[in-house]
Amino acid sequence: MKKEGSKNEHLPETSRRRDEDLLPSGGDPHLAGGNGRRESFALNIVENPLKRRSEEEAVREALGFAEAHGMPEHAELFGKAALVARDPERFEMVSALDDDERSALMYERDHKWHGPFMLWYSISLCAIGAATQGWDQTGANGANLSFPEEFGLTGEGRNEWIVGLINSIIFLTAGLIGAFIVDPLNHYLGRRGEIFLTAACLTATPIGSACAQSWQGLFAARFVMGIGIGAKNATVPIYSAEMAPARTRGALVMFWQLWVVAGIFLGFAANVIVKDTGKIAWRLQFGSAFIPSFLLLIGIFFCPESPRWLMKHDRHAEGFQSMLRLRAHPIIAARDFYYSHVIYEVEKRETGDSGYFSRLWDCFAVARIRRANYGASTVMIAQQMCGINRSKNADHDYENQNPAGDFRPRGARIGPVVLFVYLFTICYSLGEGPVAFQYSAEVFPTIQREQGMAWAVCINNTFAGILGLTFPRMKTVMTSTGAFGFYAGLNLIAWVMIFCFVRETKQLTLEELDRKPLVLDGRFKTIAKLGYGAGSTVWLAENIAFSAHTSVPRYVAVKIAALDISAAWETRISRIIAKADPSHEGRDFNRTHIDEFRLTGENGSHSCLVFIPMRETLFQLQHRLRGQKIAPPLVKFFMFCLLEAVDYLHTKCRLIHTDIKDDNIMVTLENDAVLKNFVKRQKKSAQPRHIRTEDGRETYLSQGDFGPLQGSRLLPQLADFNLAFPGLADGYFHLAAIQSHRFRAPEVILGCPWSYSVDIWNLGLLMWNLMENVSLFDRPAGDDGEYDAHVHLAQMVSLLGEPDEELIKRERFFRNYRLGKPIVNPRGKECNSMNEFWGGPFFNDENNILRADLVRRSKLADTITQVAGDEKDVFLDFASGMLQWLPEKRKTAGELLQHPIFNSLRERRDRWRE
Repeated sequence: MKKEGSKNEHLPETSRRRDEDLLPSGGDPHLAGGNGRRESFALNIVENPLKRRSEEEAVREALGFAEAHGMPEHAELFGKAALVARDPERFEMVSALDDDERSALMYERDHKWHGPFMLWYSISLCAIGAATQGWDQTGANGANLSFPEEFGLTGEGRNEWIVGLINSIIFLTAGLIGAFIVDPLNHYLGRRGEIFLTAACLTATPIGSACAQSWQGLFAARFVMGIGIGAKNATVPIYSAEMAPARTRGALVMFWQLWVVAGIFLGFAANVIVKDTGKIAWRLQFGSAFIPSFLLLIGIFFCPESPRWLMKHDRHAEGFQSMLRLRAHPIIAARDFYYSHVIYEVEKRETGDSGYFSRLWDCFAVARIRRANYGASTVMIAQQMCGINRSKNADHDYENQNPAGDFRPRGARIGPVVLFVYLFTICYSLGEGPVAFQYSAEVFPTIQREQGMAWAVCINNTFAGILGLTFPRMKTVMTSTGAFGFYAGLNLIAWVMIFCFVRETKQLTLEELDRKPLVLDGRFKTIAKLGYGAGSTVWLAENIAFSAHTSVPRYVAVKIAALDISAAWETRISRIIAKADPSHEGRDFNRTHIDEFRLTGENGSHSCLVFIPMRETLFQLQHRLRGQKIAPPLVKFFMFCLLEAVDYLHTKCRLIHTDIKDDNIMVTLENDAVLKNFVKRQKKSAQPRHIRTEDGRETYLSQGDFGPLQGSRLLPQLADFNLAFPGLADGYFHLAAIQSHRFRAPEVILGCPWSYSVDIWNLGLLMWNLMENVSLFDRPAGDDGEYDAHVHLAQMVSLLGEPDEELIKRERFFRNYRLGKPIVNPRGKECNSMNEFWGGPFFNDENNILRADLVRRSKLADTITQVAGDEKDVFLDFASGMLQWLPEKRKTAGELLQHPIFNSLRERRDRWRE
């Protein structure tokens, strides 16, 4: 016999995925960077750091985290939390959870407003702090009616500028000074300590303003007040956002803006209450603003410190105790805290020991943070461009123009003016009012949050100060009509800016904010990442060039390959399958691409294949059924379709798949409505989620769950042909490491030649997976947890009996059949034969298996529970045609299709043809 070389002659073993896809031990150099982790290969897309680990690794690291940070009593809890955080949408699959923990997670999912008292108290108390700003602003509005007269600042020109400066100085110092002392104050005092200090400042300065004896003294008091406001404004939203769960963060943090409005209301109310007290009225109006800040000063001591701040300062045990007070159940607290720790560690590795100004510069230099900065700066400046603060300043114009307080300076036009002021304020309170500070607090990553928020507050307050400074003079020069017309024009500009620069953050965690949707090849706009494999990512995309006359449908799945050599081979194979014989029954049960293109980016050029979207793999379908076994009629139908697919591959395409397993078989969507509803859900939320990871890359999490099954009209398709081999003529054979561990055929393990029949062996094992929801040869691993061919062979002997003598003879012959060049096996040994590669020899001189001690005798028939009697006999007879030791004893796909087990299906098909 002659040996035929091929492209994948010695694919080594897998590392840690399920059984797993073939990868070089230690990583493929094309997929790994210098640190040993897989590079982001397609558009900087990688996966969730926790998903990069196996369940065992995730638990082990979580246990180590608890031990290392003084929380050994919570080690088991963090182990469970790591599994939940690894796939939070499918926590019900985590078997380690007890009933109480699973119920708590389900209750949280179904009742998003559920939370402990301390969470609500802390958020509400922070919101009270916001009232100080509103009260300060409206207090100044009322005081503007009398303090200029007190200090001789009436008249136009210079005095207008002084009044404007006194009004605006709190915003200027808030933006230019207060915002930038946030980082050191937070670093040394913590979130609570910083809020306490600023609350003390904002309690003292209103009283100081009320006691001022000159406009210079009033200016000095408000100068200091502005510093306190700026520092408070930058910290309180961060503190609120870091405590609130992702599901309700936006709504909870909204209390902050609600109380800004409440402060404005209370400030106006205070103005009215004290307006008739004579010359001291303006002093009382300024001084009354100390009330909310005093409540904040006292109440903040009863709140827990921010868990994320404590974690950032290596006080993890204290941080977890804070998180326990803020979450309804320990498993929820552990999940959120550990997930934040994982992301923060990644961020910390990326930024290293960078200082304050270095991190501030990152807000402009690093793409991810720069995008956040664009959005935050836009909403902050737009809040001032809309003119809300100027409209509040002008609220007293009527009284200025009519000292009698008749409120009819414009006669009949007062009604429309008041109406539109109310409408304007309502719209502001639904949009720019609540969004600006909330958005800015959540959009920056943890490591840059203080610097990013400082810059955003600087933008907001500086522009508020500039506009406050210029408004009195603007009103004189342009008249009130001209001034408000000017702000109307700024609103239009702000609308365009928000449309262009502000990204959605709805219901994403603080660590999972999204980048803009990608448009591939100018045609395919990404909607969601459906999944990833060892060498590719798959995206659902909308064909923006779609029309009734195009051959490509509206929604497609785009597979972006990591390696050109693999992608080129898969593309070639797909073309062969598509064109070999379109009339064959099995053609449509093989998944082939409908379009292709190349994608060029900063990481090079990648081959992209376009497919019709499918629901999920058979493996995912079985998980969806949550341990339920697939009904025998459906198993029979799936096997009939897959045998048609394999028959087409073998007879018409002359190809061997080599990796048939539940991961590589897709099932179709039940109907168009499933896909349309999925797209609608994705477009309502930010697409798709990402977290930051090392090397400046972003992570997109898979969103490939199309929801509950809507009927049973599912058709299987054989997919993933990148490991396919060409079928060879008689007298030639393949010698290569193929197939996933559990599905590996005996001739491959023994280092003997193999051909088409390896696919038949795979189908036989797959049938057991479908019928019984178990693997016939499960976890063939040695004591070290790594794949062991001796264990695998012993499992086969246990169920199938002793191997044929002819196969044993072949094993002996190919022990010494030298490869063209030595190869290294997964255990690092240099091997000259495939038998040696898998750990051979496997038989002794008496033709007995070397590891007979591993054999546990049992009957194959005993593993079948879904069928009985004659039906069971037919099933076993059918299975025996696939699970034979000798490759040539296995039946072909065409022969298996004629088995009596498929009689009813063939009859139905024949009737349909007629």
